[in-house]
Amino acid sequence: MRPDSREHHPDPRDRDIVAAYAEGQPVATIAELYRLTERDVERIIAGLPPTWEPGRVSPPAPVIAAVGLVGFAATVTCGRLVLLAFNGGDAFFLVGCVAVLAACHAAIGYGLWRGWRGPYWITIGVSVLAVLLGFLLEALSPWTVVVAVALVGLLALPAPARAWFRPN
Repeated sequence: MRPDSREHHPDPRDRDIVAAYAEGQPVATIAELYRLTERDVERIIAGLPPTWEPGRVSPPAPVIAAVGLVGFAATVTCGRLVLLAFNGGDAFFLVGCVAVLAACHAAIGYGLWRGWRGPYWITIGVSVLAVLLGFLLEALSPWTVVVAVALVGLLALPAPARAWFRPN
């Protein structure tokens, strides 16, 4: 079965997209307005289903890099806790901590990928706090501070990253 031949249940916005195109709006403007790729707008105009999830495009590169950094931080943090458990720590407590930390990092990463504002502000806030603790109290490792600075830089500085978290 060809991907284009599957049954397509149009999004209610499809009529608005076709009407905007009929009024002469450029495809690029329509794509930006509805947060779609230009290819998806062209497919909707042609009566075909979009190639990906309706209403979303993939995140900009800085957000993808930030999600990767969140995953890296989760791996390093959970790995340290596992090593601590092998070196005589309270294994039951540390396994619980690993589970909670992994779930929190996964939720933050998923929220950043989807463009949700809550995880964005949580990541910015925790990263700024980590930078302050690292510089003022020297309570954190230098690598933690570097990752925190990188997260703030990737999420707060580039315009495409900031635009990803704006409400429609």
